[in-house]
Amino acid sequence: MKNINKILITLLSVLFFNLADAQNYSANLDFYVGTWVYSDPSIGAEFTVKLRKTIRYDSDGIDYCLVGAYTYKIDGQIVSDCMVKFNDQVDALYMPIYATNSVLRQSLVNPNRLYMYLRDFVMRKKTFSNEIEIISSTDPKKIHWILRNDEGEYETHELPPDEFSIPTDVVLTKVE
Repeated sequence: MKNINKILITLLSVLFFNLADAQNYSANLDFYVGTWVYSDPSIGAEFTVKLRKTIRYDSDGIDYCLVGAYTYKIDGQIVSDCMVKFNDQVDALYMPIYATNSVLRQSLVNPNRLYMYLRDFVMRKKTFSNEIEIISSTDPKKIHWILRNDEGEYETHELPPDEFSIPTDVVLTKVE
């Protein structure tokens, strides 16, 4: 009986420590949840981003993150719109926007910056080198939206296009 107890305690200890290691840390995600808008009346542009909080489970553990979608219009004409995907219940990496500041050590979390994976359906490209930064945490709340092309080698001979179908460097204001 003592051997069974030792084995059971050992197994539970290993399981507990493995689960504890699987925890990722994030901060301030609730700030980003909601609807954000950029507009430029000079060209009739309106860019809307909606973000919601979710949990992603993967081999590294639990990742608290944001997912979202966007709409971009110029003079009332839709340039890019994937807002219909906003409520999809799929893995976060299949969403138009996946953003997190999740890291393995709590002391390394930057609550004022998110790293973002973005899918541009019009240009048929995905990029991982994007960021969202808090500019103002008081009303009106503002974030800096930054899209970049990924650098490095590609597996195919066809390089993705350099441009995006949505704004790449703008300040968004929270509207709800």
